[in-house]
Amino acid sequence: MAEYVIKYHTNFTFCGRIEFIRIMFEDAGVKYTEQSEDMYQLVDCFTEGKGAAPFPVMFPPLLIHGDVCINNTPAIMRYLGKQLGYYPKTDKDEAIADQILLNAHDFIAEGRRQFHPTEDSASYHSQKEAADLQAAKWAASGRLLTWLRHFNKVIERGSGPGVAGACVTYADFALFHVLRATQSQFPEAWESNKGEYQACVTYLEAFAGRKGISEYLGSDRRRPFEGNSMM
Repeated sequence: MAEYVIKYHTNFTFCGRIEFIRIMFEDAGVKYTEQSEDMYQLVDCFTEGKGAAPFPVMFPPLLIHGDVCINNTPAIMRYLGKQLGYYPKTDKDEAIADQILLNAHDFIAEGRRQFHPTEDSASYHSQKEAADLQAAKWAASGRLLTWLRHFNKVIERGSGPGVAGACVTYADFALFHVLRATQSQFPEAWESNKGEYQACVTYLEAFAGRKGISEYLGSDRRRPFEGNSMM
C-alpha cells in the first residue's frame, strides 16, 4: 500500500491548513508522514517552467500518495474521503457535503483576511496593529455570528450521523476544525454567544470525543493554534 506523505512549509509549528488533513488520518487511525520543505521555492520552479513541482501543484499543503499529487485542502479532503471511508453515500449527500466543505474553507479564508488587512501576502506580525483592530471589528460586527448561526443550522438539519447524510464525511472534519479554530481565535465571542449556536457547541464536544480525535488532541502530535489568522 502506498504511503501517505504531506508536504508543508518549513518552520511551521502551528496548526495551519494541514490540520484539516491531519485529523482525517488521525480519526481513521491511518499512518501518514509529514515533510517540511521550502514550498514557495517549488512553486517558483514550477511557474518558471523548471518542473520541480508536481503538475499541477501551486501552493501547499501537498498530499502525495503513490503517483497521486494533490494540493488545495478541499481537494485533498475529498480524495481522502474516498481513500479512508469518509465519502458521502449518495449524489445528494455528496452535493451537501461539498457545500459544507467549501463554506467552511470560505469562512476560514474570510477570518484569515482580517489578520492581513494591509497586505494579504505579508505576515500578520508585519501589520499587527491594523490586524488586531480589524479582527476585533470583524468579530464584533456580527459577521462571525452570521457564520456560526449558519453552521448551527447545518448541524441541526443534518440527517446524521454526519452533517451530510448516513456517514461521517470530509464535511464533518472541515466543520469540526473551523469550530475549533473559532473557539481558539475568538474565545470571548465564542463564550458570550453560545446560546446562538448551541448545536455547534454540542457538535464540537461530541466530535472531539471520537476515539482517534480524542487521542490525537491529547498527544504531542497536535500542533497549537498560532493565535492569529485562525491558523
